[in-house]
Amino acid sequence: TEGMAEIRRKHLELKHEVLALLSSRTEAELADPLRVEKLQAELLERINARIMRKGRAVQVMVTGFELE
Repeated sequence: TEGMAEIRRKHLELKHEVLALLSSRTEAELADPLRVEKLQAELLERINARIMRKGRAVQVMVTGFELE
């Protein structure tokens, strides 16, 4: 679909957006038990507002998360 093609083309922009969001979080925010759900919701909003032009993301999945 057109949306998936746009996501593939904008891979680096998407990666940058994820890193920017994570780096803006405090350790306490990242330790929150609901962090994954909150991050998924915020990423979905940011991706659609800042990156997607032709299509829209409908779901963001965080498949791994580790604090050191």
